[in-house]
Amino acid sequence: MLDQNQIQAPTANDHPAYLYYLDKLKITVILIVVFYHATIVWAETSIWWPIKSEQEIAWLKNLIAVDEAFFMGLFFLISAYFHRPSLERKGPKKFLNTRLKRLGIPLLIQLIFISPFLTYAYYLNFRNYGPIPFWKYYLTIYWGMSSTPPFFPHSPPHWGGPNWLDAQFVHLWFIEILLLFGCIYIILHLIAKKLNIASKKQMRNSPFSNWSVHLGLVGYIVFLAITNYIVRIWHPIHEWDAICATIQIEYAHLPEYASLFIIGLLAYRYNWLARTPKKAGFIWLSIGILLAVIIYTELLVNYIPITPGGKSSEALIYAAYESLLGSSLTVGLLVLFREKFSTRPGLIGKKLSENAYCIYLIHVPIVITLQYFFIKTNLPESLQLGLTGLFALSASFIISHYCLRRIRCAKAILG
Repeated sequence: MLDQNQIQAPTANDHPAYLYYLDKLKITVILIVVFYHATIVWAETSIWWPIKSEQEIAWLKNLIAVDEAFFMGLFFLISAYFHRPSLERKGPKKFLNTRLKRLGIPLLIQLIFISPFLTYAYYLNFRNYGPIPFWKYYLTIYWGMSSTPPFFPHSPPHWGGPNWLDAQFVHLWFIEILLLFGCIYIILHLIAKKLNIASKKQMRNSPFSNWSVHLGLVGYIVFLAITNYIVRIWHPIHEWDAICATIQIEYAHLPEYASLFIIGLLAYRYNWLARTPKKAGFIWLSIGILLAVIIYTELLVNYIPITPGGKSSEALIYAAYESLLGSSLTVGLLVLFREKFSTRPGLIGKKLSENAYCIYLIHVPIVITLQYFFIKTNLPESLQLGLTGLFALSASFIISHYCLRRIRCAKAILG
């Protein structure tokens, strides 16, 4: 996630400028994330979630597919963009300490104090092992500390997933992977420095030609489509694994996340965001919007069905479609916000920016609480969804702005 004091980078004229447009794009993506999690209860998907409604909204499956094609990859790109200037300003030791404090502490709080209640709710509602007290679940299922079979060392028969043990970070998997990528980046930086091959920042001012952007992006899309297809033969979309019982990962989208993190690092070094022509960006934005609209038509059902994985031609076609959609929207949105939303934000925008990280951290328990409430009402499902998203966003902002960020030790972490 972005630190408020990090939103500075060179422009095409090689002068520092506060990148308000990246700040606004970050806020937009976080809003999408909140509503994305609000939709899961009423969507026909294989996404693990602590609660599920018997009533489904058909079009949500397509909306989720569009979101997953670009929004978290865009997050990784924006976050990586500020790694190098932060590392240059602070040095490796201070940079790592800052990342561990800002990312690591929320991860531990989530893992120890918040996730257990979310997974316990799932255990009671969707697993057929009978109710048990929370403390027993916390020790034997969440942490696997019991020595009594069948809870240790093996999972119970017919385990309902997503992983064993049940301990997980839920939505903070992004923070975990971002911290892991950051640590790898520091290690590679130190190795390069030790071998005296570390290069200085290579800022460029001249804009790219439209065709160079088109050709570069087409090459990347082909690479990503092939890589996604190969990975998804064994690990389909929404299949999560836990490496060493702690690193929560969805392999199906890992090529996108890792490659966009690298692109974010290179984008700062070579000033790609400022050098990308407006015309090329808007062309790709138009392509992305068109592809996003297509997903709601019969064309998708007949020729591009949403296929999580496997060796079929449909899986290859969908991997190519998703790669094209995600890459188009990523480039297009970056250029759109650079051209149209680069001015200083007003009071509301400033407050949202200050609280964006905290909103991301705390919104899921609030979303789930509201979902448990609304699915018991007789309101139309679309209205339940809308109210869940709006109330969750409002409550997250209020708790962040008026409570958590007013605590001195918390504000040091939340920014």
